[in-house]
Amino acid sequence: MRPTRWVTTIAALAVLAIAAACGSPTPTVPPTPSVPPGPSATATPEAARHADIRAMVEAARLSPKQLGVQKPASEQTTFSLSVPCRMSLKADYVATHYWSYRNAKIDVVSHSVFGFDPQRGADVIDQIGKTLSWCKTWIYGDAIRMTMAGPLRVSRPKGVDGSLAYCHQGTVLTGKTRGDKVYLCDGLVSRGSLVANVSTVELTLAAAQQELKKAVPLAAAALVKAVPKA
Repeated sequence: MRPTRWVTTIAALAVLAIAAACGSPTPTVPPTPSVPPGPSATATPEAARHADIRAMVEAARLSPKQLGVQKPASEQTTFSLSVPCRMSLKADYVATHYWSYRNAKIDVVSHSVFGFDPQRGADVIDQIGKTLSWCKTWIYGDAIRMTMAGPLRVSRPKGVDGSLAYCHQGTVLTGKTRGDKVYLCDGLVSRGSLVANVSTVELTLAAAQQELKKAVPLAAAALVKAVPKA
């Protein structure tokens, strides 16, 4: 069992991570266009495509039962995909959804799904992967010093067209847990226009990596089920 102090540290980091993502530039998600009723009213190809992407983002959520919880601890529908060193993504969001979890049997802190257009999810993951060669240390949400702990080899799940995993050592810079260190790992998978991201936070790098390797296949399976074709 983890010491209480470390439980507090992990919870604090999770909360700060949410605040950091909320504090970053929020994605511009185009509203669903209104179409007057009537037999001649048809949605444009772009509007129909975006409606499909929004539906797939919602369908790609994890079942709480898979994680051994009754429901997410929190969720929100306006969220930014975290990128090391806060690099700006050259991508257009169509829809986003974020879920956080506490005390899951697979120690997933969060799961988020993003829909893009005209970019494909694999292209977005490639942008993030390019930061790993030069982004070594950065400040996350003004409260966590992130030091790159390296890429993580995770077998690409069947059915996805892109994947990436990496870890950081996080040092808390503020509050009662100032100076405490934990490890944070992120795994991303893509299929078609969508990217799913799962995150873990643990006291050791090995533990964070182990939990992430359990979580990535779940996110990938949900993505493959939600996106009928890549």
